[in-house]
Amino acid sequence: MRAVAIRRTGPPESLECGEIPLREAGEGEIRIRVHRAGVNFADVLARQGIYPDAPKLPFVPGYEVSGVVETAGQGVTGMRAGDRVAAFTRFGGYAEYAVADARFAVPLPPGIDFTTGAAVPVNFATAYHCLFHTGPLHPGDRVLIHAAAGGVGLAAVRMAKGAGAILFGTAGSGEKIDFLRRYGVDHPIDYQRQDFVEEVRKATGGEGVDVILDSIGGRMIGQDLRVLRPGGRIVLLGLAAASGKSRPMMLRELMSAPRLQPIKLLESSRGFFGVNILRIFDHRPAVGALLLRQVFDMMANGEARPVIAAEIPLERAGEAHRLLQDRASIGKIVLTVRD
Repeated sequence: MRAVAIRRTGPPESLECGEIPLREAGEGEIRIRVHRAGVNFADVLARQGIYPDAPKLPFVPGYEVSGVVETAGQGVTGMRAGDRVAAFTRFGGYAEYAVADARFAVPLPPGIDFTTGAAVPVNFATAYHCLFHTGPLHPGDRVLIHAAAGGVGLAAVRMAKGAGAILFGTAGSGEKIDFLRRYGVDHPIDYQRQDFVEEVRKATGGEGVDVILDSIGGRMIGQDLRVLRPGGRIVLLGLAAASGKSRPMMLRELMSAPRLQPIKLLESSRGFFGVNILRIFDHRPAVGALLLRQVFDMMANGEARPVIAAEIPLERAGEAHRLLQDRASIGKIVLTVRD
């Protein structure tokens, strides 16, 4: 079968499309005839050699797919050949066929196409977990979302807005700021031209925000702490600050994060969470399965839909990685495997 593999770490152009053996579905697994595959920042970090959970080289990236069940392994119930599904794949998605744990596959609701299906599992499950599983989110709470024009960011914007939150969102271009404003962000902030700490303080009368979703990391965490209200929480869900840098620069950026002092967090009743959605699916599979059901219920009810930035053929996966790595897109990038 055709697949895009990472055989060596390097730039986007190092992705190679070729033939690899077809894998059978094992016990509790399904094999999916892939129509679309989602592109995530974890794939970019894995290609760069700085993602700790990446398999040994060579491997096929891709955390999520949509398509049609071709075969079901022993012990699988509730799914059969011909069913339209979306699935969390834990790598292996950039291919004509992908094998997934049947617990992490959900039927595509009527009216949801393959492109939408492939754009949902990782971004929406991550956003939902960050917003609602790490703590409560009340109407009127102030939420700051970094990289708000990305896939996870826009999913979080839609969910938080639906919960009645007041939204602050950072992005790095005028085009993205205009889009966020139209999309419902109350206070879009261009981090290239504005100091988000100053802007948040100005808009809140110095009080700050209740929840911060930070996919950047590094020195950004110290700035987050300056605008986090008592009783609030920071949720770190990525380390984009390390992407695209030389190893010494990457380490310097990561080491620039402040050392958290538990006593100070206790005194101010503030919290700090790290979210690696892969770990949730690995070690709390019931929670992972619940997340997928929750976000696809939202799709079925019309409560949220992903913003699709681009659909790019599988063979040109390097272009997709370049767009994501350079932060040159608004929304989710999806690979087209077959019509």
